[in-house]
Amino acid sequence: MYILSDRDSIPEVPVIYFVMPTEENITRICQDFKNQLYDNFYLNFITPVSRVKLEDLAATAIQANVASSINKVFDQFTYFISLEDDMFALREHDSKSVSYYGKSMCCFN
Repeated sequence: MYILSDRDSIPEVPVIYFVMPTEENITRICQDFKNQLYDNFYLNFITPVSRVKLEDLAATAIQANVASSINKVFDQFTYFISLEDDMFALREHDSKSVSYYGKSMCCFN
């Protein structure tokens, strides 16, 4: 589900977040901690997470009493774009950025 969509609590179910560590996403994850929506949390960030954002997550988890429910936190470093529902492209190793326009033009010209 989209992280910003409204979700109901689902007891005894783990959640796996696969998100950019933006301020908006971090805020929503913290809100999910406070609402105790899930039993276990797996956080997968596709870009590096700043120390400040990790500290915000940790402080909120402690306040919400869900710190022991956070099973894994990963920096995946997987910049990617989705070209179709079941097709995506990872950022090339020596490329500083990836763009949909650049990928779609190379594939369809």
